[in-house]
Amino acid sequence: MLFYINEADIPNSLFLREQSNLKAAPHFHESIEFILLKKGHVRAFVKDREIPFSDGAIFYVPSFAIHHYEWEGEIDALVMMVSSTYLTTFKEDFPHSDFPLLMNDVTKNQEIFSLVEEWNRKGSTQHLTNVGYFNLLARAIVKNYPLRQ
Repeated sequence: MLFYINEADIPNSLFLREQSNLKAAPHFHESIEFILLKKGHVRAFVKDREIPFSDGAIFYVPSFAIHHYEWEGEIDALVMMVSSTYLTTFKEDFPHSDFPLLMNDVTKNQEIFSLVEEWNRKGSTQHLTNVGYFNLLARAIVKNYPLRQ
């Protein structure tokens, strides 16, 4: 069975929190999703691909991609779902490009993890603050990884 997660698609919405589990049932949403895996081993299934990742990796799910996760044992992850409205500046600067699905260089990811952990601690509900943090996140990814065309 496939699920559409509509609460993830409220304009200007941003979901960011620590989780010890991920969505196991196949689902999709307009918002993009990042999983910053602090601890554990996860297998992501996106469309017809299986992509394993573990401690220190970042996994990205594009808009409307059907996906789900499997894992064994304990996991500790920062999960972020970001409304497509946050992508405006990124899409203007990098038309026809998207983030890589898997970012698994632990050294490069330290900067990204630190930024997202700071953002999570602040717990901002202000849209302007969240746009600023998202643009910093996009910049850090672009600096450290090639984009997909």
